[in-house]
Amino acid sequence: MARFVVGFGNRSFFPPEYMKEAREEIPSVLREMGHEAILMDEKETALGAVQTRDEGRKFAEFLKKRAGQYDGIIWTHPNFGDEVGMLPALRAAGKRGDKILLHGYPDEMDRMGPEERRDSFCGIFSTMDVLYQNQIPFIKLIPHVVAPSSPRFRENIDLFAQICTGRGKDPYKPVKPEATTGGENILEGCTLLALGARTTPFYTTRFNELDAVKNGINVETADLSLVFYRMSKLDASSDAYKKREAELRAYTNWDKASPEALDTQVRFGVIVDEYLEEYRPDAIAIRCWTEFQEILKVSPCATLSYFNNRGISAACEVDLGNALAMYVMRMYSKDAVACQDWNNNFQEEDNKFMFMHCGPHDTAWLKPGHYVDTHGILDHSFGSGSGMGCIQGRFLPAPVTFASCSTEDGKLKFYVTEGRVTEDELPKVYFGSAGVGEIPGLQQALLHIGHGGYKHHFSMTRGHVADQVVAGLRQHSGYEVTDLRKVKA
Repeated sequence: MARFVVGFGNRSFFPPEYMKEAREEIPSVLREMGHEAILMDEKETALGAVQTRDEGRKFAEFLKKRAGQYDGIIWTHPNFGDEVGMLPALRAAGKRGDKILLHGYPDEMDRMGPEERRDSFCGIFSTMDVLYQNQIPFIKLIPHVVAPSSPRFRENIDLFAQICTGRGKDPYKPVKPEATTGGENILEGCTLLALGARTTPFYTTRFNELDAVKNGINVETADLSLVFYRMSKLDASSDAYKKREAELRAYTNWDKASPEALDTQVRFGVIVDEYLEEYRPDAIAIRCWTEFQEILKVSPCATLSYFNNRGISAACEVDLGNALAMYVMRMYSKDAVACQDWNNNFQEEDNKFMFMHCGPHDTAWLKPGHYVDTHGILDHSFGSGSGMGCIQGRFLPAPVTFASCSTEDGKLKFYVTEGRVTEDELPKVYFGSAGVGEIPGLQQALLHIGHGGYKHHFSMTRGHVADQVVAGLRQHSGYEVTDLRKVKA
């Protein structure tokens, strides 16, 4: 018998009612297995879960008072979770050597609307990344998400109990990066442009400019407040405004958008063009969470999609790493690229997953019938229609190369793998531009991504170009590239 403290990560953009269910279900399963669950009183925080920094500090104090009285910590994501509160909750315990098991709930195919989606599959990446950044060891077992009612969950708890008592070991084995060969730095002289500071709560999109500069990559920045100011001063009778309005109207369907939302998108696009002319970047990333929705009442996705269609690799949430990964893959594929979320499990298929974003990618990816819509999740916080500008659509089947980039210790780290977008149908209520991806050995690949401190985003391009990307990047000693096609399923 083992004694486990159970903690619950919450993010209120996502359904909070799952916390109550999890507080009942997980202790019940643990008791059935002969273990004891220790929970912080649900009155201590909202829903008995952790989202804010203050709630995280309360949980840390709860752990401190019970030091030596438990064998390990099970940190579960009933919904996406929030790394901002998670970090103070687990930092001290992790630093003193407590064993921490990360767990995420799976989504169910008949509960995929904005009111019901958990998105734990995505959120747990942020938790893994932030623990990695803070050098806090954790244990993550496969599958990536699993229902507590599943036999696989019980197998994981059995193994975790053995690890906590010294009778077992974490089975994770990292994939070795490729050896560098010496030669051309394929990114020498590349320029990245960040419009806005890192999105405040998204620790997972951190990017070290000095690491980039040491490897020949320049980073330029502009404050989002200046972008908004310049948008407000733009003359709607100017040729640039009229030209961009016509281009956006022709690019996708705006029937659901108000004239005010389209006007804001046009203004944003014209101002971005001014920055492109000034800095001549190879890739851009913008801050979109949540100032656009709260202040301007739009999501800028449609305009970012337009720029990707023009051949300018553009990522959201100031994810410069994935903007760079998109640029690298486009060098070899000469085809459409996209930045997406590792979003949801697809049923119980180990090698498939559901991906989405709010449509900031080239509409060439999508089946006919895509259109501009509001943000189905942020509308909960800022009012119906306040996030108008997302593109709703479904990805066409295609062979795909996947990649991402992070910075660390003077280097840029990349992973690369291949798979495909499948023909599988998504629920009609599933928000965003989305598809089903299939990657051989996906579960092991996800372990490497999490243990490597990578983001909750990934980049993709049409076609299989992993060989070329790996060969190009591995020439330069400042780039660490890992070929995830080598994972053992």
